[in-house]
Amino acid sequence: MAGGWRKLHPSVRAFHELHGSIDLIGRVEAPSGLLRALLAHGLRIPTRGGPLRVHLRHSRDEQVWTRQFPRGRLRSSLRPHARGVAETLGPIRLVFALREELGDLVMVLDSIRVWGLPWPTWLWPRLVARERGGEGRLQFELRAELPLIGEIAGCRGWVDLPRQTIVAPAADPRISAPSAGVLQ
Repeated sequence: MAGGWRKLHPSVRAFHELHGSIDLIGRVEAPSGLLRALLAHGLRIPTRGGPLRVHLRHSRDEQVWTRQFPRGRLRSSLRPHARGVAETLGPIRLVFALREELGDLVMVLDSIRVWGLPWPTWLWPRLVARERGGEGRLQFELRAELPLIGEIAGCRGWVDLPRQTIVAPAADPRISAPSAGVLQ
C-alpha cells in the first residue's frame, strides 16, 4: 500500500494515522429485508440504521476497533499482513488486499481462516470494504455477496474525525507514508 498511500484522501489517511485511544461518533445504515437482517444479526453487523460509536485503540502493530451499533457491538483487531491487512473477529481471520482507487481505500478479501483452518474458496463471499474521505469524515461501505444470490449483508455510514488530524495532501511526492500505521 505504500505506493498508493499518498494518493488516499486526507481524511482516509488521517483516520489510519490516529494513535492511542480515541472515540469517534457517526451514523450507520443497514440493508433492509428479512434475509439480510438475519444474516447481519449472525455476523454481528448492523441490522438497522442509527447512531454509531467507534472506539479505536491503536498501537504500532495493531488497531483494535470496537463498534457500537444500534442493537449490537462488534470488536475486531487489524494487523499488518504480507498481502495487506488481517482482521480478526473472534475465530475468523480475514486477510484483505489493499488498493487505492480515486483517493478511496479499497479492501478486497484475499483469504479466510476459521479457527486457524483455511475456508474453502467456493464458500467465500465476495467481500469488499471501501473507505472514502470528505467533509471531515471517514465514510465507509461494506458489501458481502454470494454467487447466484447477490448481496447478503452490508452496511455503510460515516464517522466524524477530530479536526486537527486532517491535513492537505503532501505536495512533495518523495514524502512517503508514516511508518507507525497498520495499513502502511
